[in-house]
Amino acid sequence: MNILLVNPRVGSFGSDGLFPHTGLCSLAANSCKGHDVRVVDMAFHTNDEFAALVESFAPDVVGITTTTPGMTNAGELIGIASRKPRTRIVLGGAHITAENARADGVAVIPGEGELAFQAWLEGRTPPASGVVQDLDTLAPPAYDLLPWQRYKGQPILGNRVPIGVISTSRGCPYKCAFCYKAMFGTKIRYHSVEYIVEEFRRWKQRGAREVTITDDAFTTNAARVSAICDKLQQLQLGLAWNCSNGIRANTASVELLRTMRKAGCYRVAFGIESGSQRVLDSLGKNLSLDKVWWAVENAHAAGMEVVGFFILGLPWDTVETMEQTIDLACKLPLDWAQFSVATPYPGTELKAIVDGGPPVRKLSDERFNIYDGDIYFDVPGAFTADDIRRLKQAAYRRFYLRPTLLGRKMLRGTTYRSLMRYAAGAKTFLMSK
Repeated sequence: MNILLVNPRVGSFGSDGLFPHTGLCSLAANSCKGHDVRVVDMAFHTNDEFAALVESFAPDVVGITTTTPGMTNAGELIGIASRKPRTRIVLGGAHITAENARADGVAVIPGEGELAFQAWLEGRTPPASGVVQDLDTLAPPAYDLLPWQRYKGQPILGNRVPIGVISTSRGCPYKCAFCYKAMFGTKIRYHSVEYIVEEFRRWKQRGAREVTITDDAFTTNAARVSAICDKLQQLQLGLAWNCSNGIRANTASVELLRTMRKAGCYRVAFGIESGSQRVLDSLGKNLSLDKVWWAVENAHAAGMEVVGFFILGLPWDTVETMEQTIDLACKLPLDWAQFSVATPYPGTELKAIVDGGPPVRKLSDERFNIYDGDIYFDVPGAFTADDIRRLKQAAYRRFYLRPTLLGRKMLRGTTYRSLMRYAAGAKTFLMSK
């Protein structure tokens, strides 16, 4: 069979073409053996180019992964693929899993796809649970089916390119209200140390200059991380890596971070979310502000660059608590900060709260996308949509226009190229509405 696997375009600021899609590349390597398979990322293609590929390749199966922001383009791709009456279309991914979505003439495979998609291709009933318990039984993702050299990582942060990605585990035991857990569950499953080290070696052989760890909870098992780092130090690959997807602040001991730094990790990110302890507690973050300070200071002591993620406009927020969040971001010794608008994605506790009505007032549920900055709800008497817009712009201006931040970068020996990226990123944020 000819099988075409597709990652839809999101189409908003900074969210397309960042990293190769691990899920589709894993399906290609594990579910499509014996078939002619191609992987397409719509970040690099127009719909007309996709239509031409469907015509020339004549796929028997078109598999489309779904995220909520990508559903608009996913619908367009379904329409194009449907022009071929003998082509079967199947959807997978987080959005259809969360929404339990169904569509006429389109098959749906929720959850992890490797086992279920293979069964579907072979005409068998997919297993009730497609969870892969032993991740080492999976073949490495077939990243070479994508133009991986074209991915830009997070250019505002100054990634080295070309850049690769490694997922060392699946699952997350934490219960943050904004996060969707049903895809991989709340129990962490790990690849072995040897498997991960081989993935680093493969990226080096391909020619990558940097790798991003995409785990939700990479540092939860400190002994395992230390073992990975020990192996990397022995190999001396000369490959930089980062944890810009975020690690838990309460796991970030200075000893562990120093071990990571020696092994090539130069940047970590923390999901700090709020400067109000009351809001953090309501969010289910299970994190104290004291631990936030501890983690960020430990990362700097280890010689790391540090990114902080913050959320504005949570249901428990007020104008005052959002100002506390901005204050905290500016006081912490962070190198970078991202201020996102609370986005109630399907399947999350946050979505249930917003749908539940007062005191929260829903404003929109169109095309959820954390990167667009749309305001999906407010809380009358606590904050308005205009408050969030004003505070978000103020947050970026206050954070990135501080002389102390630029001075810190100069003291660290930041290169001219990195400073230009910093200036370009600052301009983008400061001129945003």
